[in-house]
Amino acid sequence: MRSGFTLIELLVVLGVLATVSSGVVAMIDPIDKLRQANDAKVINDVAQVATALQAYAAQNALYPDQATWFSDLTSSGELVVFPTPPTPFGTGGLTHNNSGYVYSVNGSFDEVVVAGKVLAKKFRNSCGGLTPVAWWFWNSANGRGCGMCATEVAPPAIGTTCVW
Repeated sequence: MRSGFTLIELLVVLGVLATVSSGVVAMIDPIDKLRQANDAKVINDVAQVATALQAYAAQNALYPDQATWFSDLTSSGELVVFPTPPTPFGTGGLTHNNSGYVYSVNGSFDEVVVAGKVLAKKFRNSCGGLTPVAWWFWNSANGRGCGMCATEVAPPAIGTTCVW
């Protein structure tokens, strides 16, 4: 009697392994895992910029102007290197001074909002899919970061309240 496996047995085992592995990959959803990692970077970057804005306002009594905020934060030393969002996370032409993040300041320079897009399913599902866009933002009025749904052309602005 010969020991070993027949070709049919090996093919059946390979077929079962291929089916199981494809199911595992589908459950893991590697694209969403990448989006979650990129979202974590966006959330961290918004928090880093928020801290720099608070330090800038403490020294200057006002937040920087929308036209110069990017250079004001780096030239004042509050940020050595301005964070950039992950590649697919652009803000559709709404970036201010090529920072990759959206910044709004009110007329008296005492309230600001910094925002970046987030793309993971957990955020997009909060917004009902791909449109409207999920944004993570920090508002100096309440001093915390949170999320909301808005359109690509109308990101969070002064007076925006947290949704999630």
